[in-house]
Amino acid sequence: MEQPAAVGALLMEGGAALNEYAAKRCLREYDIPVTREYLVRSSQEALEAARTLGLPVVMKIQSADILHKSEIGGVMLDIRTEAQVVEAYDMLLERARTRAAHARLDGVLVQEVVEGAVEMIVGMVDDPVFGPVLTVGLGGIHTEVLRDVASHVGLVAEADARRMLASLKAYPILTGVRGRARADIDALVDVMQKVSLLGMQCSDAIAEIEINPLAVLSEGRGVRALDALITKHGMDQDGPAG
Repeated sequence: MEQPAAVGALLMEGGAALNEYAAKRCLREYDIPVTREYLVRSSQEALEAARTLGLPVVMKIQSADILHKSEIGGVMLDIRTEAQVVEAYDMLLERARTRAAHARLDGVLVQEVVEGAVEMIVGMVDDPVFGPVLTVGLGGIHTEVLRDVASHVGLVAEADARRMLASLKAYPILTGVRGRARADIDALVDVMQKVSLLGMQCSDAIAEIEINPLAVLSEGRGVRALDALITKHGMDQDGPAG
């Protein structure tokens, strides 16, 4: 597979990072499943998006200058009424303008709710010594707390991805424990390979890819990237993150 032209065009845009919506556009070019969502720029557009998706929804501020949205209160979950959609839109913009005054705002993302999944993290870092390194582990809040991750240097084949998953202490959660359904491990393996390919093909431009969380649904139901971040080479990692 050659690098899709759309990915190259996105990476040529100004700024040191891509906002979540743009990062997911890159993922889609590699056939990585993402959530159904709409980028909106008014409360009326937010309402229309919520009606199309169906309530409840998730809403997030979008800015390439705010890498960690939750740190500024830029993520609002379980929005169940149309009145809450309008309120959330205004609140997200106000929080961003107050708590991240430096940030250029790209709008608000209105996103479907995905339930009943195991949350994983799949990431790639272009290491200055080893080159692209893929990492996988439990996602969401578990990533920093448990630090149960596996890594692989270079392009990841299917066998590599399966070995990485089997090495995790949390692997039984994927295979099904205490009556829980088995997760769609095949779909997770597929995403790991595609993120690795994206990172390898774009290593001249991409410093880091992070899908966190990646919702892994029950066997046969696939996965969805709930959030994504792509940063480019030359970015100051200690710079503004919201």
